[in-house]
Order: sequence, then C-alpha cells, then structure tokens
Amino acid sequence: MKIVQLVTVALIGTALTVFLQNERKEYGLICALITGGILLLAIIGELSGLFGAVNKLLTEYGISLSYLTLMLKTIGIAYLCQFAVALCKDAGQNGIAAKLEIGGRVLLLACAMPAMAGLMEIGAELISNLAS
Repeated sequence: MKIVQLVTVALIGTALTVFLQNERKEYGLICALITGGILLLAIIGELSGLFGAVNKLLTEYGISLSYLTLMLKTIGIAYLCQFAVALCKDAGQNGIAAKLEIGGRVLLLACAMPAMAGLMEIGAELISNLAS
C-alpha cells in the first residue's frame, strides 16, 4: 500500500532530521525539505487516477468544466499553502507561516467567490420561480 511507503519515508525523514538538527541546524532543514519533496513526488503519481475519475463524473453527470477548474484551484491552493506553512514552521519562521496562512485563506475566499455568485443566482432564480 502506498500509505505504508509514505509513512515509512516520513518517519525515516523525521528521524534523520531530528538527528541532523542536533549536529547542524541547516542540515536538519535540508533533510526536512528533501523528505517533503520525496513525499510530494510520491503523491503526484496518484493524481492521474484521481483526474480520470473526476473526468468520468463530469461526462456522466454533465457538470461544467468551470466548476472542476474552480475545485482544483481551491484544493491546490489549500494543499500548497499547508505544505509551505509547515516548511516555514519547520524552519522556525512562525511569523511568516502565520502570514502565509492568512494569505492562503484570502486566496481561497477569492477563488470561492464565483461559486458563491453562481449559488446566489440559482437561489434568486428559484425564489422568483416560486413567487410567480
């Protein structure tokens, strides 16, 4: 199973990072970055199967591609922001991490606005149909 591989890499990377940080702080940071990169590369391969499944749902149910694009942008922002925040915290830069979290939330809100507007239009249309 892929999760066993991911957990193994994460635990080994964490142990090496802790060991190296005791010797030299910068080596520990480099090890943490490399471990994170390896984990991301391992996960990227799984995305192709996920995209295939989502594409099948789009074609079966006739969902607009713009909604999929919006969903993927939102998920991408959330994951990238979370990963970058964790790296900043690992490097001891909690202030930068906090500001990055705020920035990510603002970007997520901006991404969600078109969907919210679409929902409001649908709601207004339903109300006008019920009123007539």
